[in-house]
Amino acid sequence: HPFSDVRGRKALNHSLHRAHLIKYEARGNGRILATCTMPGEFGHNAELRPYSTDEKLARQLFEQAFAGQKKCINALVKSQARRIALFLKACLARAGVQMKMTLASEADMQVFKSKAEWDIYISSCPNPFCHSSFVPSMAVFSHSPFSLCRDPIFDNIYTEAISKINFVYFIILH
Repeated sequence: HPFSDVRGRKALNHSLHRAHLIKYEARGNGRILATCTMPGEFGHNAELRPYSTDEKLARQLFEQAFAGQKKCINALVKSQARRIALFLKACLARAGVQMKMTLASEADMQVFKSKAEWDIYISSCPNPFCHSSFVPSMAVFSHSPFSLCRDPIFDNIYTEAISKINFVYFIILH
């Protein structure tokens, strides 16, 4: 697997055209981040910097990560994430890597996961609040009517973390 090698993961990051992703896929609604959290959110590290888009470096790193093997990635793609997967496929192609896509519905993802060996899963997650706490608040936090579990330890940690977010600052950023 090319992504079990750190050079493959770095190559993937250098192959991504983040500015194009924001412009064309998010319709300009976003900004390039180095993490999956925003300033003021639990776990945010302002010292991290995003990877640069560098197709030449991505090609070199992929060459090393694939170590003479055919440069092809097998991707299992949730059907709702098809556009993002096509974007990623184009970025990888510019870096010399072919991506074979298998589309699956939400219901079929588990079935497909067990039927083949995948290099990457591509999914999407509806997040109307553009906030990293949305999914945990809906699916894991015990007080949610949609919670999949009941874990008082998680609830305490989550409550403490979410209470430290400066929502005024967060709203100004958006």
